[in-house]
Amino acid sequence: MYYESMEKKVKNYIFISYYYLPNLGGIESSIDSMAKYLSGQKSSTLVFTSKVKRNSNKLLDSFSDNGIYKISRIRTFQKNKLLSLFLIDRLIFGFRLRRRIISLSKKNYCICISRDHFSSLFLLSIKNIKVVSLPPNVCFHESLYNYKAKLLRQKIKKVKFQFKQFTVMIIQSFISYILQYLAFLSSDKIIVSSQIFKKRLLGIFPCKKIKEAQVLKFPLFKLNLKKNYESIGIDNKDDNVIRFLTVSRLSPLKNIDLSIRTISLLQQKCNANIKYHIYGEGEDLEYLYKIINELNVGKFIKIITGFDSSKIDWQKYHYFLFTSSYESYGNTINESIAQFLPIVGFQSQARNNNFIVRTATSEILGEAYKEFGLLAEEFNSNSLYNSLLNSIKIINNREYENLINYLITINKEMQPLEIYMKNILNIIF
Repeated sequence: MYYESMEKKVKNYIFISYYYLPNLGGIESSIDSMAKYLSGQKSSTLVFTSKVKRNSNKLLDSFSDNGIYKISRIRTFQKNKLLSLFLIDRLIFGFRLRRRIISLSKKNYCICISRDHFSSLFLLSIKNIKVVSLPPNVCFHESLYNYKAKLLRQKIKKVKFQFKQFTVMIIQSFISYILQYLAFLSSDKIIVSSQIFKKRLLGIFPCKKIKEAQVLKFPLFKLNLKKNYESIGIDNKDDNVIRFLTVSRLSPLKNIDLSIRTISLLQQKCNANIKYHIYGEGEDLEYLYKIINELNVGKFIKIITGFDSSKIDWQKYHYFLFTSSYESYGNTINESIAQFLPIVGFQSQARNNNFIVRTATSEILGEAYKEFGLLAEEFNSNSLYNSLLNSIKIINNREYENLINYLITINKEMQPLEIYMKNILNIIF
């Protein structure tokens, strides 16, 4: 009874994400799906974000004009490197966000769902709201991984920090750790996406709020799921060409450069007819174009920008190549499962001398998925090459249908968006 009365009282559902580029899928695509669902529950829904460098204005405007929910941009000074160094741009975003939400909460009760690292902190003690944190990852971990990845690209055998760069990392890590810890303490509820991520958070932020955090695995967010199981087998694809797909933000953590080099090697050694399409945008774009040109693989490896992931024809591909080394969950894996597209990538906790893969890939796909040999045990090109080689053998040996049947089983077991949202509302109220 209390749940129903409180739910009726809510007039505004507010999602917060410093970055918002839903066409890429993943976290931001999940916000888009949740916002659309809640907008259908006779409540107004807003998404607060910042206009940042990697946003495509044209695409973002198309989401703003969807007629279902509104996107409100909060301006910051992210172009100023000194301000970004001390996370001043994030503080500005937080204070301006607070002012906006205070204005909204004066008239109506608000539920604020933060997919941002720090925003919950700035909503402390505002009346007439409840703050729920769905942390995307550990902020300073992500920064450190990105930095190490950039160093390794420069063919530095052992990761060495120059004094100036090391100082920058220490400052940013310290500030982001304090802010994220305070954000957790300021949240009314914390919901995490996997057991492995909760364990990681507890090791870094040992507090009661994290111990009490609810684990709620992400659902099948895609609204246009393919439910005709009979039309997803190998016979309905162009089996003369083996097609690999990646949909991702282009950053060092995603290791798309490793994917390109390994696919190139696979093409040379196997003499197979392969196509690899990368849908993405981000800081690594020019770097990846450079690799494609150096390897002279532009005929079969292409990068597509300025797209909407919901309009990708997933069914023409055979495999989804997921090589990220750091994710709290990996929402694009769910999107692949929703489209019955098998995943090739790294096992959770795969490692090399400098990195441990911190994802929930193995948890999402289950232990039995390892038997297909598509998840590399070590975090390197050789191990990934063997997994890609196994993917071709599965097709050649006519075992692809068994792989699809496994994904169908997982698909049926995963909760739909409606159940996921009802569980979130139950936790909130």
